[in-house]
Amino acid sequence: MFDRIPLNLCLNRSIFNALVGNVAPADYDNVHQFKHVDSDIANSLKFILENELGDDQGESMLGFYFTSTNENNMTEVDLKPGGSQIPVTDSNKQEFARLKCHYHAYKACSH
Repeated sequence: MFDRIPLNLCLNRSIFNALVGNVAPADYDNVHQFKHVDSDIANSLKFILENELGDDQGESMLGFYFTSTNENNMTEVDLKPGGSQIPVTDSNKQEFARLKCHYHAYKACSH
């Protein structure tokens, strides 16, 4: 890139988009594509998306909130403002999966 020498690289979509600065949470609507970034997180999100979590009155059977763990310093990070107070329910689990994928594919590297 610096010497203007073309390289024949096979990059997954997440890495390519990060390199060109075109990254948004909407890029992670498909959890199956995220499997190439982190298969463990993709499998756990697949379970969440395919199963009922509880009602929309703030009760979640799994006790998940809109947070994730920063692997560098082992702290909890809100995936959206106030995320530690927002339980993941059936009505918002798609948004949770999208934000979690976005965080681990792109934002976690910048923290």
